Parts: sequence; structure tokens; C-alpha cells
Amino acid sequence: MQKNFTIKGIVFQFSEEDVKRAASLIKLGMGDRVRFFTKVDGKPYSVRQLLVEMVKQKGTVMPDATTHEAIRVLRALGFEINEG
Repeated sequence: MQKNFTIKGIVFQFSEEDVKRAASLIKLGMGDRVRFFTKVDGKPYSVRQLLVEMVKQKGTVMPDATTHEAIRVLRALGFEINEG
């Protein structure tokens, strides 16, 4: 099910499938600086990196997306946020 999210004044529609698609495009592994992550298919991903990739898949670039925004979106889509 898709949900609407406003990020930096732009409305996006995201679903759980968008998260999984973004995860499949990200090189697995988290740097030492990653504080918040979620698991997709049992593998950990940076919440911010997932959001940036999800936005990119919608045809927009948003490198200034914040971790707070990523947490809000991923939680609303049913993903558990972990702190590492």
C-alpha cells in the first residue's frame, strides 16, 4: 500500500516495495558513522541511504534528506528502526 510523504516540500508516494527496491540497489554494508538502520530481508541498511535511493528512484535527487525524515518514512511503512 502506498502512502504519501512530504519531504522538503515535495510530495512522494512510497510503499514497502519501494524500500525493498532501494535496498536491492544499495551496496550492502554500513559505515562506522551509521547510527540508525533498518533491516530489509534480514540485512541492515542505513535509513538515510535508503530514503535517498527511494527518492532517486522517483526521479528526484535529494542528497540533503535527513535521518529524521528517513526514520519517519520508514516507520510509517512498517519498518523497525534500530540504533547501532
